[in-house]
Amino acid sequence: MASLRSRISNMNTDSLTPIFTHDTFSAFFTSFMRERQIMKVKKAMKLALFFVFVIFGIAGVQPNSEAVTKHKVVWQSKVGEEFQVFMTDLDNPAAPTQLTNGQYGSKHPTIMNSVKRVYYYHFFPTAWGEGDQVFYRDLPDGKEYLVQRNAIHSEIDPCVSRNGNMLTYCSRQSLLGEYESENWEICLLKTDFSEEKRITHEIHDDLDPFVTADGSHVYFTIEIIEDKTETEKKELRDAAKEKNEKLDEESDEFLKKKLYYIYKNTFAGDSLERITPRDYSAWHPSISANEQWMVFASNMDGNDEIYLMDLSTFEITRLTQSDGYDGKPCISSDGDVIVFVSDRDGDKEIFSMNRFGKNLVQLTENDVEDDSPFIT
Repeated sequence: MASLRSRISNMNTDSLTPIFTHDTFSAFFTSFMRERQIMKVKKAMKLALFFVFVIFGIAGVQPNSEAVTKHKVVWQSKVGEEFQVFMTDLDNPAAPTQLTNGQYGSKHPTIMNSVKRVYYYHFFPTAWGEGDQVFYRDLPDGKEYLVQRNAIHSEIDPCVSRNGNMLTYCSRQSLLGEYESENWEICLLKTDFSEEKRITHEIHDDLDPFVTADGSHVYFTIEIIEDKTETEKKELRDAAKEKNEKLDEESDEFLKKKLYYIYKNTFAGDSLERITPRDYSAWHPSISANEQWMVFASNMDGNDEIYLMDLSTFEITRLTQSDGYDGKPCISSDGDVIVFVSDRDGDKEIFSMNRFGKNLVQLTENDVEDDSPFIT
């Protein structure tokens, strides 16, 4: 035991390497604290990202420049002898803004989600002819520009994609290399004017175009005129006899009938697809941004009403139950709100409701005609 103590006491401690020197402990402590700080930062970043996703999930939008934070509604309303375009917040319809005041009026407005530009059409006289042409107005500066560059035929009923990149409209123009049409055809135009395409070449009128949010597809109505059957003619004769009315059996109203079906196609015009069956007439389609919902007008139940179709199942639901006219529906980007025209209060006014046909709100109330609503 004594010799062990002696050996220990005689050891040269200067020759030993200590396990923890002051510098080693300081470096270890600094590294430890740095790691803890990094972990705190990572946790904070994860928590922040979590809240971002939760917020965007609740809002039902994607974080991009075209996201809708508050729905805007545009429509046409009579001012004097002409229609002009108005806009309002869906949540505050009592304070609309008049966007146009031209001498030829403006009809059928459509607006991109960013609310940077509104499109419409009106009469336009030129040296080579006159007719309806599509225009746009940048907001908020209010300057008006002619969309078409070389058309000599009428163009009506524009619809802009939610992202603002694509425009569709009805046209009778002749495009380079294509024959002129006496019928209404559907055209697609990139809003930077880089490319234009006529996607229909029908012997029937193609109407009511609605371009999808990303501009990839356009939904529209095909009007087909057929001869009435003898059974249908007999029903008209019986109805006229019961009402003691005179019937003109040489008129188109007696001899012909109009049928309407909704189709869709691509920008290339190479994928025509019928959406509604031949069991009933349907027109004026409007599509939610995710292409899950389509609203349209139909008289399948004997009166003009608004219907909703689930595009994944093609199941339809009747949304309006009015004795009067309900038509020209437009569904919001998120698919939650529908605006439409109704004469249930005596003249045409703009109304809104949710996707289930509930929460009906009258957005306009005046003595003039309001028509053609569009919602972001």
